[in-house]
Amino acid sequence: MGFIAQQQGNEYLTYQFLNRLVESVDALTGVSSQGFDADGNRDSITDPNSNETRFDFDKSGRLVQETLATAEQVNYTYNARNLLASVTNRRGQQRQFEYDAGGRITRWTDPDGSVSFTYDANGNVLTVTDSNGTITREYDKLNRVTKYTDIQRNTLQYAYDEVGNLVALTYPDGRQVHYEYDAANQLIKVTDWAGRETHYEYDLNGRLINTLRPNGTQMTRVYDDAGQLLQQKEVIISSGELINQFDFAY
Repeated sequence: MGFIAQQQGNEYLTYQFLNRLVESVDALTGVSSQGFDADGNRDSITDPNSNETRFDFDKSGRLVQETLATAEQVNYTYNARNLLASVTNRRGQQRQFEYDAGGRITRWTDPDGSVSFTYDANGNVLTVTDSNGTITREYDKLNRVTKYTDIQRNTLQYAYDEVGNLVALTYPDGRQVHYEYDAANQLIKVTDWAGRETHYEYDLNGRLINTLRPNGTQMTRVYDDAGQLLQQKEVIISSGELINQFDFAY
């Protein structure tokens, strides 16, 4: 079997000809590797400390057992529809899953209790219920969340513009945060319930270069020609005093 090796920074990567990564040599962390069975399933992972985790698959290629370096095991079973039916963790605790006709989880049960789910006709999660209560979500015609209600009946409400940008968020006490965008749908201003504004500026490539905060500080970012962040600096606008600066090298 042939192999291909390449270098990425301080890391050397070795691949099989099927483009499967089989070994990673990092100058800082050491050697890690992974193995594959005849069907191409990843059947082992070995970390730099030589701890090996093994994976076993059934004839259908489904993961059925995970054996940790400590010899502890995690086991998986499936139903007749090839959906995950149960997971038994290394402590022997099992979580079981139930599904609707569309293959969506409707309930899972473990030793700590159960959680149930309901969906709308578009597959959006409407309710999540456990022993503490129910969380509900409402959606618009474009499947965007318009209202979220927690188990204490506190609500968050969301409003969007015609292209899907979030323009307003209303908290349970009625306070609102408003969002504004430029023609490229880039967020340029956030205004909170007290009228405090945060402004954002971008370069011609859409990268964030300036953030002006209501507390009188400014964060600037500088990038190289490849778009990698070179420097991030925060100053007090009125005095120019430096708050922090981070420089990056690649």
